[in-house]
Amino acid sequence: MTSHIRHLATSRRVRRWASLIGFPGLALAAVAFAVAVRLSAAQEDAAKQKVEPPLPVEVATVSYLDSYEVRRAYTGAVRAARVTELNFERPGRVLAVLVDQGDEVEVGDELARLDQRHLLAAQRQVTAQKTAAEAILKELEQGPREELIVAQEADVARLSAEVALAELNLKRRQELQDRSAITQEEFDSVRYSLEAREAALAAARARLAELINGTRPEKIEAQQAVVQQLEAQLAEIGHNLEDTVLTAPFAGVVTARYVDEGGLVGVSAPVFRLLESDQLEAWVGVPVAAASLLGKGDVATLVTRDRELKGEIAAVLPEVEAATRTRRVVVRITDRDIEARRVVAGQTVRLTVHEREAGRGFWLPTGALVQGQRGLWNVYVVAEPEDSRAGGAAVAQRRDVETLHTSGEWVYVRGTVSEGDRVVATGAHRLTAGQRVEVIGVTAASPEES
Repeated sequence: MTSHIRHLATSRRVRRWASLIGFPGLALAAVAFAVAVRLSAAQEDAAKQKVEPPLPVEVATVSYLDSYEVRRAYTGAVRAARVTELNFERPGRVLAVLVDQGDEVEVGDELARLDQRHLLAAQRQVTAQKTAAEAILKELEQGPREELIVAQEADVARLSAEVALAELNLKRRQELQDRSAITQEEFDSVRYSLEAREAALAAARARLAELINGTRPEKIEAQQAVVQQLEAQLAEIGHNLEDTVLTAPFAGVVTARYVDEGGLVGVSAPVFRLLESDQLEAWVGVPVAAASLLGKGDVATLVTRDRELKGEIAAVLPEVEAATRTRRVVVRITDRDIEARRVVAGQTVRLTVHEREAGRGFWLPTGALVQGQRGLWNVYVVAEPEDSRAGGAAVAQRRDVETLHTSGEWVYVRGTVSEGDRVVATGAHRLTAGQRVEVIGVTAASPEES
């Protein structure tokens, strides 16, 4: 068709020249016409033979999803798992301060001591009293010795003899009084002397019976109570002595010191501030919906300015903070960076939470997108050619898409692309619509496959 049109145009030009130059130049015009036709045909054949080779491309196969995963980061702060203000449990004068700010301490290390002189004196006094009480208790438990029993029996025999003699004297005095040989006063003296000896004999016999029977249980129990009371006093003094020494309840770093030697401290006066440095936590405020996706024991990732930290969720508090309208998530940091002091209390961190958003679409590498019109993006789909001049090779067709989410080198989109279509994955900016392409490879179709 094109060669025929060119032939007609050439014929018209030749007729005009012939009318101008006449018959003598007609022969020359015919020759020029033949040459022009041949040149035009040669140029058309060369253009047909000069077809650009297809552009090699890699493609991603479209696979639609009903939702996509979103990684969101929420800001929080690193805190020590335990922080405490240490103080003595009794008042006193500070005798020694053994640590200072910045010192690292272990569990049970001595930090400071109070004056103990008064307590030590009271301890010695009560110890002596307890020793005496224990000796008496031992004597009561062992019972009287044989020597005491023999001596008491002799005392009873002596008093019995005295009572018998007093009875004879009373009998004689009674006879004399009947004859009015003695006065009433003399008689009464002998009678009362007998009664006194009988009373002494009764007491001696009771004492002898007590020695023979042994100590009564009630008396032993009473003495045991005395010993126990003194032991309790010693225990209290011991606790008071322990309270004069301030020790570290856990391993950590002393961050503040409030007293010096010689100063008086009260019961509630702080002496040191101790921070646990080997166990750190992150407190992060997370929206209610996102917090419901987290549970105790879940593995968590924390991000600082220059590194990632591994952690474990220790708690998701069951209340919403009034100021931020978020739930507090406590993450126990398990990373070894803590030991190297590369993470410290007060440092800002971000907690990464994986959330799933509803929305039908598919993933593509960001290199598959090219700028479109009206705020849209375009992609190139590899399709069969519609024009036979493409030589049977596949061609790139431009399609509109809308971005829903971007995650690093991947983008989640939707648009006029069908399931299973092959989309040019990289270098889409080099293509034009209808350009011949050759597929040389298939790349991952989602971040999970990459």
